[in-house]
Amino acid sequence: MKFFSEVNLPTSVYKLDYSSKILLLGSCFSTHIYDQLTYYQFQAKANPFGVLFHPKAILKSIEFALGHRKDFELIEHDGIYHSFLAHSSLSASTQKELIFNLEASAEVLRQAVHNSNLIFISLGTAWFYSRQINSAFVANCHKIPSKQFTKQLSTVGDLKEELRALTGLIKSVNTSCNLVFTVSPVKHLKDGLVENSRSKAHLIAALHEFIDESEHDLMYFPSFELLVDELRDYRFYNADLAHPSSSAIKFIWEKFKSVYINQSTLEIMNQVEVVQKGLHHKAFNPQSEAHQKFMANLEVKISKLKQRFPHMNFINN
Repeated sequence: MKFFSEVNLPTSVYKLDYSSKILLLGSCFSTHIYDQLTYYQFQAKANPFGVLFHPKAILKSIEFALGHRKDFELIEHDGIYHSFLAHSSLSASTQKELIFNLEASAEVLRQAVHNSNLIFISLGTAWFYSRQINSAFVANCHKIPSKQFTKQLSTVGDLKEELRALTGLIKSVNTSCNLVFTVSPVKHLKDGLVENSRSKAHLIAALHEFIDESEHDLMYFPSFELLVDELRDYRFYNADLAHPSSSAIKFIWEKFKSVYINQSTLEIMNQVEVVQKGLHHKAFNPQSEAHQKFMANLEVKISKLKQRFPHMNFINN
């Protein structure tokens, strides 16, 4: 007897290994995958412009990084300078510092778009905000009073055009990269449950229609479906009932591994995990001979891994 429905996973000819360079963009869910990748010492970068939820926000950040957009879109509010292109994590107390942050982030994103073998894009919402004063789209409202913005729901057609522009821009500078899209399973409860469902429905419809019609070989990874349809229980959410729990993230990560990572790389990942667990082991007596021997063996394992993969950087937190 079956007690849950299994989501059919895609197949991927491309597999990640330790020479792969990976860029993750979009919603906070992309950072969960990034955290897993960096734990296992893959070469990954995530969201140089901070977390971005709407496809147009991701598009604008890449346009800026590749020199297709020059306006920093700056604003000062309560003594803090923000950019409507970026997340508040880049905001600063001076305009000069903010511009430095934006230019540095743009350079990181530019290089990553040019050099990545796989770009993973997580879409969070189809709802967006535009400024009342000029109808300009904003990636983040930065807690500026809501009366200064208009909230709208992107149509499936508009989302498809933004996805087409986003993909075309990436492929124009990196023809060989593999693009994987997903819809974040995080619930945007502030919008309302019905509004969240409408938003996710628009994103899913737009993505599948775009991928089906695209001339490029694009992939869809079912993060949203794995949590909503396969796990199907609030015990797989955090206390806020919006974000996936650590066990849900681990579950989705295991599915991701099964699609995008080959067996030989999985074996190396097991070696990395042994080291990571060793580094985070809390010794009862750090001065004991047994612990000193344990640490010496651990250093040997780290040395062997770094000889094969010089980019690996183990830090004992």
